[in-house]
Amino acid sequence: MAQLLHEVWEVPDEQGRWLPSLQFSGPDGDAARTLHGPGARLVTTLRAGSHFEAMTRYYALQEWGAYTTHHAEDYRPYPDEWALRQGQSPVPVTHLKVRWHHLDSSDPVLLYCELDVERHEVRKVHVYADGRMAYAQEGEEFDDCELGTVETPSAAEIDADPEFEVLGFDALEFERAWSAAVAGQRWPA
Repeated sequence: MAQLLHEVWEVPDEQGRWLPSLQFSGPDGDAARTLHGPGARLVTTLRAGSHFEAMTRYYALQEWGAYTTHHAEDYRPYPDEWALRQGQSPVPVTHLKVRWHHLDSSDPVLLYCELDVERHEVRKVHVYADGRMAYAQEGEEFDDCELGTVETPSAAEIDADPEFEVLGFDALEFERAWSAAVAGQRWPA
């Protein structure tokens, strides 16, 4: 799944106020940047795998509260072709959803993992019995969730352990869970 680079700019208006602007990095953001005019300044960049994730991070950065949408397409992962236009090589990924059967309320009951081609964790979401969520990706960990440091076992190996149950799901569900975790929302366990 493509993780696209986005740029957050501040653009001065006619009254000298700074207005925020968000667009793709690279050629897909060229048209927006031509509208900035003189004095615009790049504030920061962020990576996101979907429109919803990008806007959620942007809203958090601007302290505007929770971003919401009613458009299902906003949750869809960005296409790999878009990453190629940014000069990135899309990395093939695998997704896992695992139910962890245990009685310890301090441990998650659902584990969502995004794995690279070598089965190392790229992103991870933990869901607790009460619906709380935690997440991790390289350089970012929230609420004691962290990426594993070794190759993740196959789904068959995980499923062979009676404490774990591999559940079926797709990349879109992972993106929804990831976006909800990043936004600080709850998720049904």
